[in-house]
Amino acid sequence: MKQAVSHCASYIALVKDTDLQIHQLSPGSLIRSYNLNLCFRLHKQDNQRPKSNTPVQVGLIQWEIATNDRCTKLAVYAFDSNLHGVLVFDLTEDLPVFIEQDPIGVSALEWIPGVDSEGAYTNCTQICVFSSYGLDARVYSLDCTHVLFTIPKPLYNSIIIRPGDSHIWSVIAAPYYEKNSASRSIMADTGRDYPVIFHLHNQGSISKVLAVLPLNFFPSSSSTFDWSENGKWLKYFDTSLSQYSLKVFNIFALHTIPVGSVTHHTVQATATYDYEKTEAKTNWCSSWISSDNTDYVIAMASDGGLAIPYRTYDISHMTVSQKMLLDLKNVRNVWHYVQDSDRSIAYQRTSGPLISAPPQWHIAFSTGHHFLLASENSIVLVAAKRDLPLTLEVEAIITAPSRFLKTKLLSKDRLLFVFSDHAAIFTSYGIEILATSRYQFSSAYIVESDNGCLTTLVEETPSGVVWRQVRHEFDREENGVMDDSNMEIMRKFQYTEENSKVVNLMKDVQHNEWGQQAKRTLQDPTDTFQTKKRIYSTNKPT
Repeated sequence: MKQAVSHCASYIALVKDTDLQIHQLSPGSLIRSYNLNLCFRLHKQDNQRPKSNTPVQVGLIQWEIATNDRCTKLAVYAFDSNLHGVLVFDLTEDLPVFIEQDPIGVSALEWIPGVDSEGAYTNCTQICVFSSYGLDARVYSLDCTHVLFTIPKPLYNSIIIRPGDSHIWSVIAAPYYEKNSASRSIMADTGRDYPVIFHLHNQGSISKVLAVLPLNFFPSSSSTFDWSENGKWLKYFDTSLSQYSLKVFNIFALHTIPVGSVTHHTVQATATYDYEKTEAKTNWCSSWISSDNTDYVIAMASDGGLAIPYRTYDISHMTVSQKMLLDLKNVRNVWHYVQDSDRSIAYQRTSGPLISAPPQWHIAFSTGHHFLLASENSIVLVAAKRDLPLTLEVEAIITAPSRFLKTKLLSKDRLLFVFSDHAAIFTSYGIEILATSRYQFSSAYIVESDNGCLTTLVEETPSGVVWRQVRHEFDREENGVMDDSNMEIMRKFQYTEENSKVVNLMKDVQHNEWGQQAKRTLQDPTDTFQTKKRIYSTNKPT
């Protein structure tokens, strides 16, 4: 049974046989049901298409990106023996918009984030459909009756969305021969051997080309492009052949060589760094990180181990550090999963190392000056230290016997994480278990609000798929707990001098407070809120 939770965490879409069901998550109720066989049959009748004796199958489900409070649409790629299509369902309509596709199939659906301007549809209006085998990417608008344009041979089955409100999105595509008249507006030099970056600007109902920037290198299949958090820099990171190459571009890929057109020229990297021969046998991963309004790239070995080599790259000043080691063996803030005889779960804090080194690390997320390393059953919270050069510090390690699924760093240094059998939140007061599963969570979705967060957990059980939502209120974390942080101590002693060196030193000392206010000893199981009742609802499809 295929399922997908909306990005707003208000709905879940389920495919049961040939029915598409839309359930509201809280309170749990079935709000829409569409028969896919009927949708196909009606479309064929209206367009004189031959009938099929085979049932409709569903390949992909993709909710739109919500710019307002709630999602209102989802796209479904479905097919039978003689027709393939992308069906866009609006929750306020009885029938979908049917976009026919080639029999080759569809590999990915990507909604283009909407703009604030009013139109016939809320949230997203445009969708990019990637065909199988990387043949092309086609952009459609729900406000138009034809394809907006086609980009043949995209290198990746995804668009690159620039952060912020610039409404810029990008596609990396190989050189191609002009396919139709709609492609002329984004035509690149067909004589070139290298791919092209297409920057496009979403104007509501349509997108227009902002820049066409040919590359001067060929990205490997293992490479990635991603924006810095502030949208200032575009990073290319290639890990082919167990080596790495790093290139950083500004938005129009300009540097020192004069160009005839800002929007049509060969890219120029602001910074380029390549692997060393001594590092050729190491697999690497990378992440953006920022400190004191300066953007850095971290290149880190991902081969496991408890002493992880890394380098930091200061993009603004174009400097690189020597190879350093992130030490996981001598961490004071390590939390181990424990379970007592009645199957109650808690976490115990120790000062020992991980029991064993995992086979592989990956970077699960990064935001601000934090990022999180993850393996099959361990997560490591890492922060940048304001040194020259920038160095990394392990703030906490959390281990569990189950499989790691999802994590999100929330406001005020709260870390919500989900393993396959439990969800928990980590603060300066300890680790609170939010939910447990007798079976297995298959996916998790986390949405933060001003006063709390909502976690949607999809669970696989012998009777089928069920889901639940767990609400966590931030205000109740501090109820009955004394604030013994350094700045609170200073307030008690009435330090008032704004520029006091003592104040600045105390601000530095209070850094790295994860779990430090937990009142239990290092040997005690620590779920500070274990006795408090959880707020959740559980639902299953009808």
